[in-house]
Amino acid sequence: MSNCNWVCFDCRYSKRQNKMRENTPKCVFCKMELYNIGYKVAIPKKTDLQGWKNIKKLSFERDIKHLERKAIEDVREKHEIEKEIVRIEKLKDNKENRQLIKKLKKQICIN
Repeated sequence: MSNCNWVCFDCRYSKRQNKMRENTPKCVFCKMELYNIGYKVAIPKKTDLQGWKNIKKLSFERDIKHLERKAIEDVREKHEIEKEIVRIEKLKDNKENRQLIKKLKKQICIN
């Protein structure tokens, strides 16, 4: 497993550490949690303010794109479950089907 670059954008501090550790590393200066920017990103010199601005911007843009993809996946998954609920509701009404519908609704938080 490769070590990842962990950074504090405010203090311009960086550290390499395994991503799979149980706790997020903290900045030695401000004691805030460090931000994982991956293992392929080059860390700018502490004095390179523009370089730090750029990696902060790129990192946040990457995270936003990831969250958008995750949201789309979640909607698709919920839609598939809803379609399955409709399909089961059209079947014979019995205890097993009611339990399955209840379980599926619980997965998508519908009462």
